[in-house]
Amino acid sequence: MTEVLKEREAQLELQKLRQAASAGKDREWQMKAQRDLEEGIVRDQEEAFRRIHQNRDTAAFQKAQ
Repeated sequence: MTEVLKEREAQLELQKLRQAASAGKDREWQMKAQRDLEEGIVRDQEEAFRRIHQNRDTAAFQKAQ
């Protein structure tokens, strides 16, 4: 019976160690996901800004003709 209890305690300790080790990885992954999202938003805004100016230039060129 004591061997079973020791094995269970060892399993619980291993589980705690795994959770402690993965806590930092989860945070790193979350920060990377947030950074990727923000970079995507910036790229989309820059692309929209470029399209707006390109459309404005095209409209001005067509009016000039």
